[in-house]
Amino acid sequence: MSDMSIPDHWQTKYADTFQSRLQQRKTRLAQFATIKQNPYGKVCFLDQIEAIELDQKTSRHEKSQMTEVVTNRRAMTAKTFTKMVGFDEDDDIKLGTQSVPMPQAAQELMSGGQRAMDQTFIDGIGGTNQVGTGGSDLLTTEAFPSANQIAVTVGNSGSGNSNLPLEKLYSAVEDLMVDEAFGETLDGEFDMPCLAISPSQYVDLIRQDRIASNDYNGNNNAIVIARLEKVLNCKILVSNKLTKTGNIREVLIWNKNSVQFGLWKKQTSRLFFDEESGGLRNRVHMMCGAARTENKGIRKLFCDETIKSSA
Repeated sequence: MSDMSIPDHWQTKYADTFQSRLQQRKTRLAQFATIKQNPYGKVCFLDQIEAIELDQKTSRHEKSQMTEVVTNRRAMTAKTFTKMVGFDEDDDIKLGTQSVPMPQAAQELMSGGQRAMDQTFIDGIGGTNQVGTGGSDLLTTEAFPSANQIAVTVGNSGSGNSNLPLEKLYSAVEDLMVDEAFGETLDGEFDMPCLAISPSQYVDLIRQDRIASNDYNGNNNAIVIARLEKVLNCKILVSNKLTKTGNIREVLIWNKNSVQFGLWKKQTSRLFFDEESGGLRNRVHMMCGAARTENKGIRKLFCDETIKSSA
């Protein structure tokens, strides 16, 4: 029987070649919005009708008064993302026992696109928007309303900053309920608000007795997100992409119907050879955008990540 051995130049093709680094691979936030189907144009207009209240009838033959319907307009602007990676035509030989990592590179590009969606979502609903009046294409810019911001000091029984004590979160939830942005939806379902927090706020929450004492069992198992959602009655989304300035993190809580996300073009990947260099190329392209449809259903909470809330 002949001695058959694998030659040194045999190329490894599968899992034991190039491997991915730790990273966020899927969008965590953008899916929790009202999705604008098939947006087109550089700017997609979101036209709305203001709430209409009824007048009380005070006499038998009283005529109804005609009232103009008040409308307003918001805009969602498309952002384009692209990236191309490439390899030299001789890389397959120079790498020796490893194969050219085209499949791995393609996966990294797609993961980058998923992260770009989350960043667009955060910038769109928590940043400056474009607004106008119904029937007009003229737009002005609108910063995130100061009235919708929960100060960094809220929830501190003394003086100074706080991270995310329950009092701060409950203050935001109360605001949403006052604005009718927390409760039953048009189809009768009960809609929880979405709460996007960083790992610092997540840990700060599960340290607090009013949460931990209800959810830790005899084996002292860690609280999972599903339990935390049940206690807080909020959809918990953990993201490292939330805006941070110094020690202050901007946490967002919103009603799904109050924010819009549009995907002009899904992530597309094109694999080709560069005619001039002979090298292999992989290019991805995507267009997306996000905006507040109204201010009532969203609040921004400022959290100091150097502070630990009282247990």
